[in-house]
Amino acid sequence: HFLRHVEPLQPGSKLAANWDVTSDSIAARLAVSLHAEKLVFLKSSSPPPVAGQSLTHYAATGYVDPFLPRLASELPPLEFVDFRAP
Repeated sequence: HFLRHVEPLQPGSKLAANWDVTSDSIAARLAVSLHAEKLVFLKSSSPPPVAGQSLTHYAATGYVDPFLPRLASELPPLEFVDFRAP
């Protein structure tokens, strides 16, 4: 319901209807729509050690989907949690 009826009417960057968008960008867009104070991504690994730790670098390594960097300026603070870590 959110993707078909709510998200297209929200201000800001609209999600693309292609495989560049995964649950990463969908969660991000939902967080923006709900005015979330923070967005926590639960991942199966730690973020890759890349210079600057930008979403562009994370997308280039496949850690997040390719669309997520387009939403960067609209996002609340992010946290990445490796749910496999002790």
